[in-house]
Amino acid sequence: MVEQTTQLTKRPTRIAGFDAMSQGGLPRGGITLLQGDAGAGKTIFALQVLANAAEAGENGLFLAFEERSADVLRNASSLDWNIEQYLERHLFMIDARPSGEVEVSGQFDIGGLLAVLSAMADKVDLSWVVLDGIDQLVALGGDLQRVDTELLRLRDWLRGRDITVLMTAKESPDIGYQSGYLDRLRFELSTIVTLSSQHDGHRFSRRLRIAKYRGSAHVADEVPLLIGTRGVVLPYSSPPVDPVPASSERVSTGVERLDTLLGGGYFRGSATLITGAPGTSKSSLAAAFAAAAAARGDKVLYISFDEAASQIQRNMRSIGIELGPHLESGRLVIAERRSWQSLAEAHFLEIVELLDSEQPDCLVVDPLSALSKAGGECRSYNLIERLMDKFKARGITCVVTSLIEPEVGTDESSAAQVSTIADTWLALNYQIHDGERNRSMSVVKSRGTAHSNQVRELVLSSDGIHLADVYAFGSEVLMGTARLDHEHAVARERELAQQRQAQRRRQLQQQLRDLRTRTSELEEELEGETALLAADQHQDRRLRDEIRDSRQGTDRAGDRREHKQ
Repeated sequence: MVEQTTQLTKRPTRIAGFDAMSQGGLPRGGITLLQGDAGAGKTIFALQVLANAAEAGENGLFLAFEERSADVLRNASSLDWNIEQYLERHLFMIDARPSGEVEVSGQFDIGGLLAVLSAMADKVDLSWVVLDGIDQLVALGGDLQRVDTELLRLRDWLRGRDITVLMTAKESPDIGYQSGYLDRLRFELSTIVTLSSQHDGHRFSRRLRIAKYRGSAHVADEVPLLIGTRGVVLPYSSPPVDPVPASSERVSTGVERLDTLLGGGYFRGSATLITGAPGTSKSSLAAAFAAAAAARGDKVLYISFDEAASQIQRNMRSIGIELGPHLESGRLVIAERRSWQSLAEAHFLEIVELLDSEQPDCLVVDPLSALSKAGGECRSYNLIERLMDKFKARGITCVVTSLIEPEVGTDESSAAQVSTIADTWLALNYQIHDGERNRSMSVVKSRGTAHSNQVRELVLSSDGIHLADVYAFGSEVLMGTARLDHEHAVARERELAQQRQAQRRRQLQQQLRDLRTRTSELEEELEGETALLAADQHQDRRLRDEIRDSRQGTDRAGDRREHKQ
């Protein structure tokens, strides 16, 4: 008769991220092997599970096979758990280390262990049992077949009990006696979690992987593991969150001309990448955006990896950007960080914590490329991709800068892999001409926005950041002194042309005056001649009249003579 199977149920560990990776926690009524090398965090992980369970009102038993239970508690006192408050109430510690006088008998027997577990299970309602350093017990002796037999006894004891067992065991190639037993445990057990540690350059980093989980879907990727005052944290293990709906609202870049080029500014909730060599004004553009956002009432978080807040204020004041009033009002918060002080994963976690505490509308990270100096999992791209996903999921309008080092041959694509995630990419550069270095800016891309593909000169002055008009001369775009020289040459040529035109105008005006003078003289001469002509005509009429009158008088005299006759 086939035994009826029961559905796998899980008990949450309440460790941030792990329950998401395991899709609910560890199996109820089952055994999980937590293996790893020395210092990987096995005991802290197991003890944290019990502390979380105790806080939730569950009972747990910790059997220490390697360290004294007092030493375990002393080490845990440096953490924020306050684990002592749960002792003998929800958490029970038993020192189960084998006595130094015990000789290897050649038989591995867990009868005594089962007796202890049964007594505690009868006394309290156990939910968790941790067997810390089980390899120390197994190492007392016994063949592999005996290990199988004793594991079956433990599984039989768990059957029907709602208890989750967590075994920790060291894994080290330097300890030969463990290899056969651990291989047997790995083969027999259904759930295995592996912790590992390694030196990443000058940094010590830890990782976690769910190596095996029969009957359950789980994340099998290896993820970074951090140990801090809160215990174990898995910064990259949280499931992705759907981003907020895309907004059509525009927010100012802080540079009026750039707003015009981008159709009104950045989209709210979008990600903007600013890349460039040192000194190309990446931080200036980022600060201009932060100042404009704070001025319109947005909450801004500015994370600086290069400079202190006082330096940023002083430097930005020189180009007319005043950050002080926004810092005083609380609308702007500058968080100073040093990339070399922590692993990349720790930076990620602390940035997320800043987002949780400050709840910003806008975010500046300057420069994000500084994280490549921090050791850890996927130093740049993986971290940046996850951070950008966090920003977008929360609808935060973010501007991040990234350093490009042209001296070492780093091109745009390799230095700013985040460009595939960014919505807008502004590339800053230097244009060198005639021994002069000038800043330039181009819009590599801006999703959803029509934009110019021309390279423009970026000018810093005491009254802000300005983008000069594109000044093309033939196939070149002139900038700086070359542009000024050409503008002056063009202006001089125009001035000379104006002078020539003015001289020609004066000549024409003089000619016109001369013509008008001659015309006046001719008109006077015409009037004189006309008057003479009129006088001659009048004299001529008078003479004709006299002649006519004379003739008429003669005729009348003749008529009188004839009448007398």
